[in-house]
Parts: sequence; structure tokens; C-alpha cells
Amino acid sequence: MSSHSDPAQVFRFATFELNTGSRELRKDGVRLRIQDQPFRLLAILITRPGDLVTREELRKGLWPDTYVEFDTALNSTVKRLRNVLNDSADNPRLIETVGSRGYRFIYPVERANPRNGGPDAFTKYRGLPPQPALPMVAVRLAGNVSTSKAVLAGIAASILVAVVISLWAVGSPREQSASIRSIAVLPLESLSGDPSQAYFADGLTDQLITDLSQISGLRVISRTSVMQYKGTRKPLSQITRDLNVDALVEGTILKSGDQVRITAQLVQSPPERHLWAQTYVGDLNDVLTLQQRVSSDIASRIRSNLSPQEEARLKQIRPINPDAYDAYLRGLYLQNQQSAEALQKAVACYQDALRKDPNYALAYVALAHTYSELSYRDVLSPRDANAKAKIASLNAFKLDPNLAETRTALASIEHDAFEWEAAKTEKELRAAIELNPNYAPAHDRLSMLLQEQGRGEDAVQEAKRALELDPLSINIGAHLADAYYFARQYKQAIAQRRRVLELHPTASEPNQDLALDYLADGDPGQFLTQAQQWLEISGEASGAEAAARLRSLKPADYHEGLQILIQQAMAQRKTAYASAMWIATLYAENGDKEMALTWLAKGYDEKDPDIFFMRVEPALDSLHSDPRFQRLSVLIGVL
Repeated sequence: MSSHSDPAQVFRFATFELNTGSRELRKDGVRLRIQDQPFRLLAILITRPGDLVTREELRKGLWPDTYVEFDTALNSTVKRLRNVLNDSADNPRLIETVGSRGYRFIYPVERANPRNGGPDAFTKYRGLPPQPALPMVAVRLAGNVSTSKAVLAGIAASILVAVVISLWAVGSPREQSASIRSIAVLPLESLSGDPSQAYFADGLTDQLITDLSQISGLRVISRTSVMQYKGTRKPLSQITRDLNVDALVEGTILKSGDQVRITAQLVQSPPERHLWAQTYVGDLNDVLTLQQRVSSDIASRIRSNLSPQEEARLKQIRPINPDAYDAYLRGLYLQNQQSAEALQKAVACYQDALRKDPNYALAYVALAHTYSELSYRDVLSPRDANAKAKIASLNAFKLDPNLAETRTALASIEHDAFEWEAAKTEKELRAAIELNPNYAPAHDRLSMLLQEQGRGEDAVQEAKRALELDPLSINIGAHLADAYYFARQYKQAIAQRRRVLELHPTASEPNQDLALDYLADGDPGQFLTQAQQWLEISGEASGAEAAARLRSLKPADYHEGLQILIQQAMAQRKTAYASAMWIATLYAENGDKEMALTWLAKGYDEKDPDIFFMRVEPALDSLHSDPRFQRLSVLIGVL
């Protein structure tokens, strides 16, 4: 094809626009400096997106009548072009090297219609033909979100058509369903350079995860894990290893006037191989209608693999007040920062969203979770947190009882508030999993419930399932370690806790619990070292003082170390909350049964949710025969 010499040829890809007539390359409207040979190379490649352009074809196109040291000249030209486009040879987004044979332009391209102007003058065409189905798939989005807050959910559905239709359209639906097992939606990367738009990009990622999770035949990686890749430039091969998937889909989202342009491409790795690309254009004003059409298209292509309920959920559009959605996205962005200050700001955002849209069920769910997290971080007492979270979770359930999120939130809060028995909680959690098998928090909470009941092996298996869905989550990874610990598998608990800390070395809870793992495993020296490390990263003034005292102790002095930890917890309770169950465990480890029983009773009075683990906590084994322990076990429903 020689159309690169046609003065009417204008191409768009990612945030770039190439005009072969004026010989200009622009990025976000800004003209870039590019030399003649790299420009001509780009013009050749872009007219054949997805095709292998051989080195011989490039020689004839770039140096037809001139003698050059061809390999050196071509390699240098490709390198200069990649520098202009900010592309990478090792992890290419635009130009792929195909061994020693040549090069391929791998990004979706739009070509202008010379008779018209404006964004709708561009004709979309695929960069690559469909290839055989993949065994496992991940979704990665990259783009510039510069659109109104009212349409993010619809844009997410538009990308969903690029992803899901491509996955299921290749080959017959029955063949496809047997091979596609896993999807991960990695965080959308905003190219706008505007930090204030970050929460929009995160919100779109959430929406895609929610949409794709409706397909029960797929394993969908949870948000907590995928957000670990936000702002990183890790090789695709490493990401697929980390998340245990074999392919990625990359894409862009751009807004021009009232038009939204969405691209997506399917990439297998390893070895890296680009399989499919497609561009979609929609009107901002019709995005919700487009979302419904996308859902219908998906259902029609995979009808044999979807239940009627799944088809209905994919087609459903929940109207949301755009200002409420904006506040909700801001809350999610803050909540995922995990700090006490950010969590308190997130509460204000969710409350603002609910003032603007009182029927927003997911905002109530998020509010309930945030109150619980404030309790775990000792900002709210369990009693206060449970009271607030209960109201929010009840409202969410009343608005939409058929969401896994609402059922999980209500079951968790009612259980932690000592108002639901274990059997009822388990029934609701299993109902939530049936609604959405990909909802990791439901599996996680079920594992914790099974731990409380001493169903160790079942708890471990459910925790592993949760971790498959959210492999980089601090909490879920730590809860698997808890399952091992309560099952008396201390070596496995230590190994799992260390894996969590390799990913999140300053996480407070895993550092704290690892100290008890070592003590249960009969290693008082490591117990003292780990306790000191936990206190040093806790940020509490009392913690720093206690850490300094621990530093001078020898392994034989570990009972003194336990007393130091008890004193530190007492000091913390003067200004914040420290778990009564934690204090009871320390007293029991130190051989003081009376004080251990006193603090267990206090934990019950304070509605400390950790008290549910009293029957399986190894440190409390010596108390089981005491009538006071048995009465308390009956009260909290663990006998």
C-alpha cells in the first residue's frame, strides 16, 4: 500500500495524529519534531496496522535507490521513531519487532475520511484479524479520560464490548467457554497529566471489573490486586506471571468534542503476540443506550454460556445521578489509600453521594466497609463502627438485595455486631457467592467465618479461592495466614505472612500477627524481633518507646516482652482503640489466665469482632475448661 504518500491521509492512534500531506506528527494537538526517515517509516507501518512489514519491504520503501548499510540504518531509524513515540522495544505498545523478519504496527488505527471533518470523519478498522482463543485473559486499559462524570459507567460498558465480544467471537461460543478461564482489569492509565482526573480512571476500572464479574464462567481478578499496577511500567510478561494470566488487552479512551473513541487490543504473553484490535466510537449523550446495546451483543454471542439471570444483569442499566457518581468515585479513590485520614474523607464523600442520590446502594455498601476499616485502624471503637455500618448495610440491602456486595456487607456487619448466628451468616455469604462467584470479599468473609468455627481445612480452601481472585490483597493474603495459624499450621502461616510482607513490607497487621506466629511456633527470639519491627512501623508514640525496650531483650526474656506489649496496648487505649482480644491473647501467652478472661469479657462488651476467634486462638487453649470461658463461648455463638 502506498497511501502514505497521499496528501489526504490522516491517521489517529492513541493520542497521536499523523498527517502525511502536511508531514506532521502531533500528540494531543502539539506538533512533535521528527526526522524524515522515522516519519516515512511510521507512514509505511501505519497504513498496514497488524500486518508484518518485512525488512525487504522497508528497504525498498525507505532506501529504494540509495546504498546504505541497511541493517544499521533501519535499526537506527526504528530506534529514533520509538523515541519520538515514547515506545519500548522490550514492552512495545505501538511498534512490535517480529524477530529478524520485520516490524508490525500493533495499535488500533483510525483513518480520516477526506470529505468530512471532525472526529466522526474517522473510519475505524481493525489492526489484526482474530486468532484462536486463549486459555486465560487479562484486561489492561490505558488512555486519556477527559469526559464528563455522567458517562463513566457507560464508557466502561463500551470498553466491555471491545473486550468481551472479542473474547467470545473468536471461534464458536462453546469452544471459547472451555478455554477462557481468567480475566484481570488492570488500572486505566490516564495520559492527561492531570492528577485530579485520577479518580475518574480508577472509577472506570471499578466499573469494568463489576461488569465482567457478572460472567460466572470467568475468574475476574479483584480491584485491590490490579491497582498495584497503577502508574507502573512493568513488562507484560511479569504482570501475567503476577496475576496468573496468559494474555492482556490494552486500550485507550479519548474524548473529542461530543464523541468518545474507545480502542482495545488483545495481547498474549508470554510469548508476546498481538491477536486482535478494534476501535469503537460513541456519542456522549447516548452512552447509557450504548451500554445496553453492548450488553445485548455480549449476551447474543455467549448465550449458551450465560444463565438468564446473568443475561439480565448484563443488560441492566441502573440510572445514577452524575454528581452522586462523581462523589462516589472520589470516595473510592480515598478509601483505597487506606490511611485513617483518607478513610475519614471517604466517609464524607459517600455521605455526599447519598445526599444527592438516596437510592445509591453501592454507596451505602462502600460507606459500611469504610466504617469497618476505621475500626480496624483503631479510629472508631467496634461498637461505634458496627452501629454506623449496620445502618448503611441495611439500607444497601433494602435498595438492592440481589447484589453480592449488599449481601456480603449485611452478613458481615450483622455477624460482627453479634446479631446473626454463624449458620445465618454462612447462608447469606454463600448466596452472595452464588450471585457473583468472582466477588473476593464474600469468599474472604466466608473463610473467616469457617475459621471461627474451627473448620480449618475448609477455611484454608476458601481463603485460597479469595486469594486467587485478589492475589495482591494485603487483607486477603493475611487472612489465609490466619487460616493456617488457627489450624495450627504455623510454618505455613509464617510462610504466607512473609509472602504478604514481601509485597507490603510496612503493612501493620501482618507484621503484628507474624510475631504471634513465631511465638506459637516456639521461636521467642523471632517473636521479639518481629514485635519490635511491628512497633517501629506502627507510627504510635507508645509503639516507638516499646520497641526501644524490646530491643534490649534476649529470647529467654520473652515474657518481659509480652508485658511490654500489654503496656503499649494499654497506653494506646488512652487515645485510640486497641483490641481487647489482642490484650487477652498477650495475657494468656504470659500465663495470666485471670487477666486473659477479664479482657475476653471486655471484648464481648465492646463488640470486638476478633472475640469470635477465641475458640480457635492457640494462646487461649488452656482456658477452654474454665466455666467462664465456656459461658462466653455460648454468648457469642461459637460453641
